[in-house]
Amino acid sequence: MRRESLFHAAQETYIRKWHGSLGWTVYRAAALLGALARAAVLTGERRTRAAQRANLYARGPRRAAALGRK
Repeated sequence: MRRESLFHAAQETYIRKWHGSLGWTVYRAAALLGALARAAVLTGERRTRAAQRANLYARGPRRAAALGRK
């Protein structure tokens, strides 16, 4: 989970750099909704991972990585 947090934090940095705050807001909303949809339809470990990713995007990937979330 730590590696995934760092990966998504790097994505946030990239998207903010090249697409600005609005681009990041749109991307974050799409990633959050996609993760929530996957968590709703999948089962088992895949459902758990999708729920974790939804939580990560709800909190913000850079913020979660900076807090040392594992």
